Amino acid sequence: AVVVVTLGATEPAAFFSADGQVVTNDGASASDGMLAPSGAPKVLVVGDSVVASLSGPLLDVSSTQGLNLSTAPVSGCGLLPGLTLDTTTQVPYEGSRPCAEMVPTALDAAFAQLVPDIVVWLSIWDAENRELGEQRVVLETPEGRAALTELIAARVADLEARGVRVVLVTVPVVATPDPQAPPTAIKQRRIEAYSEVLRQFAADHPEVGLIDLATYVCPAGDPCADLDADGRRFRPGDGIHYEGPGAGPVAEFVVSEIRRWTNEAGA
Repeated sequence: AVVVVTLGATEPAAFFSADGQVVTNDGASASDGMLAPSGAPKVLVVGDSVVASLSGPLLDVSSTQGLNLSTAPVSGCGLLPGLTLDTTTQVPYEGSRPCAEMVPTALDAAFAQLVPDIVVWLSIWDAENRELGEQRVVLETPEGRAALTELIAARVADLEARGVRVVLVTVPVVATPDPQAPPTAIKQRRIEAYSEVLRQFAADHPEVGLIDLATYVCPAGDPCADLDADGRRFRPGDGIHYEGPGAGPVAEFVVSEIRRWTNEAGA
């Protein structure tokens, strides 16, 4: 018999395995019993493992503020169609093939369960180049950014047709805690290009909300120190996902911005 022992192995973080399951706070706080006002809007946060990493803090913070909020992330998948391309090799990422079925299934299930009024869209996977049949969307080019705008418009139109208001969330560049080991420069440029497209799209479509998380987390852009005012790292692990004490301030910022958009919507 052969026995394989792996020393020091740890289980992957739970946020890497989110499958679209809806998690909700029901608008109530277990600690103080605060309830969302009758008729208050239902907020659904969708996206990838970045949303999954923030799910707990978002639910906790929104509960204390009486905001009816739910999350339904699908790890490894954005909301845009097509296959994502590997950052370096630019070949299709095989792990993105199931997204074409998983994302619509998760959205349909979440809408059926919650009937949300507002959908908040946050995904770093959507900040990668992608392939749709014979077309490649390359974010480093003006043509690619124009194509990205069209894809975002189609997804927003699909969501709005379901009766919701859409709020887009910009994506911070990958954190650079160690200047000697910076993230791939081209990945940073693509993330910045994606966030800029989101900003312009929201500016051109006043009915669409925008939460500028990129500026909150990385006010100086790239390189990003990824620190809050108290010196806590927002993304201490891989520089992408929110973990530990630093995740709380990010959730508070996102929830405060969601409340601003719900107020503007007359909720």
